[in-house]
Amino acid sequence: MKIFYLLTLLLLLLVQSASGQVAAPVSSTTDTSLVAAKRLTAADTIRAIHRLFKQRRTVGSVLVVSAGTLVAIGLSDVVESGGNAAFFTGASAYAFVTVLAAIYTAPLYIPGLIIRGQYSKKKEAVLIADYNLKRTIPNKYLRKLKPHFFEKPSVK
Repeated sequence: MKIFYLLTLLLLLLVQSASGQVAAPVSSTTDTSLVAAKRLTAADTIRAIHRLFKQRRTVGSVLVVSAGTLVAIGLSDVVESGGNAAFFTGASAYAFVTVLAAIYTAPLYIPGLIIRGQYSKKKEAVLIADYNLKRTIPNKYLRKLKPHFFEKPSVK
């Protein structure tokens, strides 16, 4: 049985070493002509900036709403228990649960608020106006503009 496993291992090692020796595929001229034919216009770049900012604002909103939902769930538990939470009753129970929920949901709502601030509509408008004047984008945003932001959305 050991010999079977050793031979199998040897065969796998031989196959693996042979796979690394395969030549890289040669790109055809049609591939480069397609890339050269697709030139981006200023309108394409502005649409891509808009998509980037919209996506990041959505992420920030999801984080903030998730945190708010968790706080609401904690408060609903206090309401169901008749205003009792841990060692507190009445208004102090609501305050206790709110503070505790705010502490536990901080990893969600703080980054969400920061993201929403960094990608606000006001900052988007400033960046687009700046781009229209100078035709340059700061590196901070240029690094985040991936090719999928430039693709036309598919209509379904």
